[in-house]
Amino acid sequence: MDTKVPFTGGSGRLIDDALAEAGLDKPDIFITNVVHCHPRGDRKSLPHEIDNCKGYLFDELEIISPRLVIGLGKDVEKTLLARYREASTLHWQPFLAPMNPAPTERYFLFMRHPSWILRKHDDSLERQYVIGFAAALRWAFAYRQS
Repeated sequence: MDTKVPFTGGSGRLIDDALAEAGLDKPDIFITNVVHCHPRGDRKSLPHEIDNCKGYLFDELEIISPRLVIGLGKDVEKTLLARYREASTLHWQPFLAPMNPAPTERYFLFMRHPSWILRKHDDSLERQYVIGFAAALRWAFAYRQS
């Protein structure tokens, strides 16, 4: 993470591809991390780092109040589910949308982190990921206020 901006490297490319597929631009969405100070050497975040930063994430979610929170990876899934125990969670499969969601309720969708997808070196898996991510983004923006 040379830029110190979340999701701008290889993982960012997959997110950018999903945004393009959904007809959106990065300024249309809010991107953040559980750990706001990225660990050196791109290592996995340590539990104390997550504990130190998760309050910022919770504050951001209260301020932004998104309809859909897409959590990428196990750290954010564990952190959000511990805080929002009663949350409506979605288990997204590529090409499938949830059935008749309430337009005013907040949903949490958990997907694999893009870096996991990239480590598989499988173009078809990457494409499937982008298409599924784009479908989730389109769904999230379907009810936005004009």
